[in-house]
Amino acid sequence: MPLPAPPPNAAPQPVAATAQADVSFGGANASASADGAAWPPETRDQQLLRVTNTWFGATGGVHRLDAGSGIPGTFRLQIAVDFFTGTDFLIAGDGNDYAGGTLSLSWTPIAHLEMYGAIENHANANDSDDPRLMQVLGDTAIGVKAYGDAAPYLTFGGDARVLVLNTVGDVGPVLDALSLGLRLNASADLRQLEEPVPLIARFNLDYLLDNSSNLIEGVEAGRYERLGTDRADPDSEVRHLLRRVERFSLGINRVDMLTFGLGLEAPLRAGAAWFIHPLLEWSYGIPVNRQGYSCLLVDTTAGPEDVDGCLDIEGSAAMPSTLTLGVRLHPPVTGLNFLVALDVGLSGTSTFVRELAPTRPWAMLLGLSYAIDTRERPTQGPPRVQLVRIPAPPPPPKPRVHGTVVDAMSGAPIAGAAVRYPIATLNPQLTDAGGQFISYELEPGPLSLDISAPDYDPRTCSVDVPAPSASTAPAARPDAMPEPVSPVPPGNAPVPLTSPRSANDPEPPPGTPPELNPYFGSPRAPQAGEASVTMRCELTPRPRVGAVHGHVVDGEGRPVAGANAQLTGPSSVSLLSDSAGEMANPAVPAGSYQLRVEAEGFLLRQLTVKVDPGQTTNVEIALVPKPKEAQVELTQEEVRIRKQIFFKTNSAEIVSERSNDLMSEIADVLLRNPQVTLVEVQGHTDNKGSPELNRELSQARADSVRAWLINAGISADRLTASGYGDSRPLAPNLTERARARNRRVQFIIRAQE
Repeated sequence: MPLPAPPPNAAPQPVAATAQADVSFGGANASASADGAAWPPETRDQQLLRVTNTWFGATGGVHRLDAGSGIPGTFRLQIAVDFFTGTDFLIAGDGNDYAGGTLSLSWTPIAHLEMYGAIENHANANDSDDPRLMQVLGDTAIGVKAYGDAAPYLTFGGDARVLVLNTVGDVGPVLDALSLGLRLNASADLRQLEEPVPLIARFNLDYLLDNSSNLIEGVEAGRYERLGTDRADPDSEVRHLLRRVERFSLGINRVDMLTFGLGLEAPLRAGAAWFIHPLLEWSYGIPVNRQGYSCLLVDTTAGPEDVDGCLDIEGSAAMPSTLTLGVRLHPPVTGLNFLVALDVGLSGTSTFVRELAPTRPWAMLLGLSYAIDTRERPTQGPPRVQLVRIPAPPPPPKPRVHGTVVDAMSGAPIAGAAVRYPIATLNPQLTDAGGQFISYELEPGPLSLDISAPDYDPRTCSVDVPAPSASTAPAARPDAMPEPVSPVPPGNAPVPLTSPRSANDPEPPPGTPPELNPYFGSPRAPQAGEASVTMRCELTPRPRVGAVHGHVVDGEGRPVAGANAQLTGPSSVSLLSDSAGEMANPAVPAGSYQLRVEAEGFLLRQLTVKVDPGQTTNVEIALVPKPKEAQVELTQEEVRIRKQIFFKTNSAEIVSERSNDLMSEIADVLLRNPQVTLVEVQGHTDNKGSPELNRELSQARADSVRAWLINAGISADRLTASGYGDSRPLAPNLTERARARNRRVQFIIRAQE
């Protein structure tokens, strides 16, 4: 892979003269050639451009996948062929020749995602079988891989692929034979360690849901029918089954496969732009009979001279296992590489079973790959010619106003106040979070600024701008070196602030360029030595009031006239409802209030109301009529209730339709008796269930009642909640009536004035 070109004025890099160069690893550090000349260090992008496709498309080694992928925006194309020839392989005395090839493509559209696909063709000829030649054309694999980095050197991910298999003896895919592969991947690139090691390790755990046997169901059924009257029961007849040569030629398996795979790759640097990557891989497949295939058990060694055996008998000797030895050569052409590899079958090569396609004893693999980088790269132009000039002494900077806008009442700074100039060419400004602004460079003389802010009365503030002094201009050094000619930004170029624009400010005219938008902040920080004058402008806040509108109704939704309402908060406001139940006040100071509503014949109601400035707060007030007979009584020791508060079974949820009136009456008593400063809300249960669960339920119910009362306007600091479970019964838990008495809520007075 070529390295980045050196800069035009760089000295040429020495090149080794000897033909026998040292081999070093392609890590981030520079390495050396045989005569000691340093090779420039390799970048991570250069390493990733040597990522290549595996046999069926996904990036990695020969068969074992990387968890990661290449550079986003790159894709890789690979064409590869494999062949095998042997005798006494599938049938005693046979001669077998196999040749195949794949065309694969992988693409990394974005980080953490890879898409890949491959198409495979192969042919197998066996001179002891009929037909002698069998071909598979156009089997296709399509997949997607996702991944993430756990560390700079460690990547985890997974991929899924669909295998589309072509029909036997015809052209076109068979949907029933679609197979699905799911794989977990992990890889470690030790070149990314602080002390780089020339090694890439890969681990794959793959499960293939193999439906290839659906390709030959019709073939075997037809053969069985053609046996005629001579045929045996299908469960014991084997003459119609696919032969081992056919299973090998077509790649037919009747079971799924769980495959463990390990791989090692050593990226070695053999020259300034030459790389050699030796590879070592191992895989072991474990069949999984998801299909429930029943093999007629045959007690045999299942070799070339025997009939096919069964997996249950032959075991691991028939399971596919392969060792791969190979090397990839990367010449000094970006993205190009060559593969030479050898697959060696470790098992499944001489013990054959009806469930699996035989494994090749060996196979030679040859491949050619090319990676294409679609990212835009900057082009190098001719050396930049710089014109220089001797700078003239700059004129003295014009004076600026350093202003602060504050609240006239509190002295607090006002952020986002608009500062407008009487000069049409100067854009308005906004004060920063500290209420400050620095003006543009100004001409000497009196200056009036119009300043406004939301919720404040606008004001015009004046200041006398002083004349600049020549002594403030920095003098040019007599020995100053020439400076490059470059565009000088105008001194009044405004810089936008993050403070929001005032809601009262008009929109800029349509089509106004962004750089002329009138809502910009301070142009720049003051320069050393420039003349300046300070200004403090105080804005008077407008009254912050809002309107309150209330509607008072009874439990049936009818209006309640003559209801007395008292707002207590930043101000005290009294309201009275009319015949329609309406009450209103158009000018209530903003803030949070307690609204207390009383009416003849109704329970007292209290709620919290927030009044926002410039807004109308609408409050719907539903009053509960006083009961004909009081159910709540205030004693010296407690707020006694004559009825029970009902909850849903085994729940802390209050049954509102049965308990709301009682709860409203409890709230009424507490609101009318502020001298009761602390009440303990006690929850009690009967003895059904475990003591621990009873205690938890009673605590939850006490909390629920306390929350209801707080929502009804009772101050939270006047209420505590405690759950006692079944520890304090009023009567022995012997009858249902006694247990009902014990299931209760009590309000015990703990403090009063």
